Amino acid sequence: MAKKIEGQRFEDAAKAYLRSRSVQVKPKTLKLEVSTINQLRKALGGNHWVSSMDEEFWWDYFYGDEGRTAVLGPGAFNGDRRRCVSFVRYCIRRGWMDPKLTDFFVEDIKTRKEVKRQRMILTPQQLMDLPEHAAYPSHRIALAIGANTALRGSEIMGIKLGKVFLDRGEMLVQLWKTDTEVMVPITSRLAEELKRWLELYAKTAEEQGLGPLQPGWYLVPAQKPGRLREEGSARFTGSSPSILRLRPEHSPTAPYNMVKLAMTDMGLEYEPGEGFHTTRRAFARAFYDGLVAAGDPNALRKTSALLHHANTEMTEHYLGLTNETTAVASALRGQDFLGNLVGGRG
Repeated sequence: MAKKIEGQRFEDAAKAYLRSRSVQVKPKTLKLEVSTINQLRKALGGNHWVSSMDEEFWWDYFYGDEGRTAVLGPGAFNGDRRRCVSFVRYCIRRGWMDPKLTDFFVEDIKTRKEVKRQRMILTPQQLMDLPEHAAYPSHRIALAIGANTALRGSEIMGIKLGKVFLDRGEMLVQLWKTDTEVMVPITSRLAEELKRWLELYAKTAEEQGLGPLQPGWYLVPAQKPGRLREEGSARFTGSSPSILRLRPEHSPTAPYNMVKLAMTDMGLEYEPGEGFHTTRRAFARAFYDGLVAAGDPNALRKTSALLHHANTEMTEHYLGLTNETTAVASALRGQDFLGNLVGGRG
C-alpha cells in the first residue's frame, strides 16, 4: 500500500530545511542552499504544497525553456541538482513528497559531464570596453569594479557606500568565501568611474525623493520599474513617465546578467556559466601576464594574493596554468626558437 503523502506548504518546508542545514554546513554553503531555495520558490510561483513538486515540476525546473540547463554550466548545474536532491530527500523523509522522486532524479535528472576546457578570458581591450556596453548606469559601475579589481560578483554587490574611500584610493570589501574584510585598491580608471557614478547616484536619489546618499546604502543598488507622477497629478496614470526606481537598501539579484548583457552587446559568444567570474579571471590573467612580461619571478604568487587564493595551485587551476605550461610559455614567448636551434648547429 502506497504511503500517504502528508500536506506541507513550501515556505514551511523550506524554513525547516534551511534551519536543519544551518547546523550541518558552513555559512558559505548555506548561502548556496538559500539561493537554490529562492530559485525553487520562483519556479513554484506561490506557497503551494510541496507534494505538487512532482516529476513534471522538476523536469521543467531543470530542462524547461528557462530551466537551469539553459543558464548554468555543468559544474553549477550539478551543484544546484545536488542541493535540490538534498531538499527532496528531506521532504520525503517527513512524508511530504513522493518517495518515487528519488529514482526519478537518478534516472532522469542526471548530472552533467564537466568538460575540462579553457574558460573564457577576455582580452585587456575587451575588459576595458565592457563597462561601455552596460545596460544601465548601475550595471556600468559594477562592471567597472569587476574589470579593475578581480572581485567576485557577490563581493561587488555587497559593497556599501560607507566603505568606499576615494580620497585614500581603496574600498573595504567583504570576501564571502572566507568571511573576512580586506582593503581593495582603486585604480585610476576605476576612480573616474566611481566619481561619475556617485554624482549620478546622488542626483537620481534626490530626484526620486530618497534624500542624500547614506553610508549604509549599497554602492550598486537594486532597481525596479516604476513611474513618475505627472506634474499637477496626485496619482500615477498609464501615461506617467516610466523610470527605474532605486532600491539602495537592497543589492541586485542575478548579477551575472550584467556581464552577459554587456558581452551580448559587444557581440561576444559565451557559455551559460559566464558572469563576474569572467571579469575576475580576465583581470587576474592580465595582471599575471603583465608581471611575467616585466620579468617578475613572483608573478604567480602576486596573482594568487590578488585573487585571495589560499595557494598558488588554486591560481594555476583558475587561470588554466600549470608549472609546465608556464615554463613552456617562458621558454618560447618572444624567442626565435627554431632560429636559435639552427644557429646553434652552425
